[in-house]
Amino acid sequence: MKHIKSRSTSTQWSTWLWQWGVPCVALFLLSLLWLFNQNQNLFFSINGFGQLFDAKYWSYITIFGDVSVIAALVLIFIYIKPELIWTSLIAGLISSLLTQGIKWSLQWPRPSLVIDPENFQLIGSTLSSSPAFPSGHTAAAILLASIVCLYWRRAWIFCIIFGFALLVGISRIAVGVHWPADVLGGIVVGWTSAVLGFYFTARYANPKHLVIQIIVVLLFANVLYLIIFYDTTDNHVGFLPSLIGLTCVIIAALRVRSLLLPTQQITK
Repeated sequence: MKHIKSRSTSTQWSTWLWQWGVPCVALFLLSLLWLFNQNQNLFFSINGFGQLFDAKYWSYITIFGDVSVIAALVLIFIYIKPELIWTSLIAGLISSLLTQGIKWSLQWPRPSLVIDPENFQLIGSTLSSSPAFPSGHTAAAILLASIVCLYWRRAWIFCIIFGFALLVGISRIAVGVHWPADVLGGIVVGWTSAVLGFYFTARYANPKHLVIQIIVVLLFANVLYLIIFYDTTDNHVGFLPSLIGLTCVIIAALRVRSLLLPTQQITK
């Protein structure tokens, strides 16, 4: 009996750790930044380290936090796990509300409004018209990564997927548009939104087939925008968004018929 209780407690702890470990660590680090007033110093350190690499590499990495690119990557779930599309939508809505709500409530300035841009590396636009905290790119990248990590719960998946999403967050500092605190805030928002996305989709029925059809069509429309109309003049990413979009479409197309057609037509 004690063995069963111990095993149950261990499972509960593991579940809690997967769900809340990352945002708790991010909040702790965020508290340390504020407590010791090291946000600007850490910005200079990371931004300075970023200057050791060609600017185009940071541009390539940071594009994976763009909302249009994240939406395109969600298409891959059509092939892997279609049910995660609904989770991604709910989590994305929560993340957008939290990100924009916090941004415009706090209205913290971007680095370029606090420090002379000549004193640090700035790649692309300053984005000075929008508030800094939290980082929307980081939140979006972490959101998608956390959905994958929370669904499969494998250490090696976490190390690879979360590690790359974290690199996207670091790239926001390297290109000079976000503070370290913004990135940590984005991690909290992105991961928490994914947890809430799983919570709501687990407790409420999945949408009707027509709703899924509409979502899939909108995702494909987003990829069309990514391929044809995405503006790459200011971020040095060239054809990368188009390549990402085409790759996601090809992968999704292998199974999209099962989502767009009613079950009766597929089985005939």
